[in-house]
Amino acid sequence: MNVPKHPSYAGLIFTLSGPVVRISPTMLHVSEAKNLPVIYHRQANKSKFYITGSFRRTEAIFNMSDYRTHAWFRRYIAGPYSFSNVKKMEPLIDTRVEHWITALEERFASTNARFDFSPWAVFLTYDVISEVGFGAPFGFVEKGEDIGGLIQGIDDGSPYFGLMCRLYPLTEWVKTTPLAYLLVARPEDDNGMGVLMRFRDKLFEQRAKDIKAGTTGSRVDLLQR
Repeated sequence: MNVPKHPSYAGLIFTLSGPVVRISPTMLHVSEAKNLPVIYHRQANKSKFYITGSFRRTEAIFNMSDYRTHAWFRRYIAGPYSFSNVKKMEPLIDTRVEHWITALEERFASTNARFDFSPWAVFLTYDVISEVGFGAPFGFVEKGEDIGGLIQGIDDGSPYFGLMCRLYPLTEWVKTTPLAYLLVARPEDDNGMGVLMRFRDKLFEQRAKDIKAGTTGSRVDLLQR
């Protein structure tokens, strides 16, 4: 794991309990999970690993490496992610699970047909995230397929992002070149993230209309918050 630069780091290795092995000047191997809060504390900056996910001029909160900047922005969005608010969204998740079980029953259980369970587990996950985040399921379970190649696109891109996050400072340089533009997903793309972005924008527009018309009712989701 990467060890953040911090004034209290001097002697840190002596304050940790359990086996600790330094495998590089900035990396320790720690076998005790209880030591993680000591290393990754509230004033720990993220490593350069996280720059890969942001190829735009404006960083996303996930990619902000400076702990002060991250903390300042995080406080504005922390509320909807609190346990009490997430618990209010539980009925949305229950609905997706029930819909998923019904689909499996109708497609496979009732006909005793064989099927690959793995993609169906992913379909449920994406539909739940979309329901809680944007206000409607993406539709993977209903269609029973990878709509627009979104899931495959993310899977195909993972090795490239995994490589880029390990090539700092080359990645930092790439972000300053026209190549960065080619690496950023856009709503105009015919598959992968482009499909998701168009779906997202459509839901944003509809929610704005619903709010203006006062027809959102008592719905509780991340978009409404």
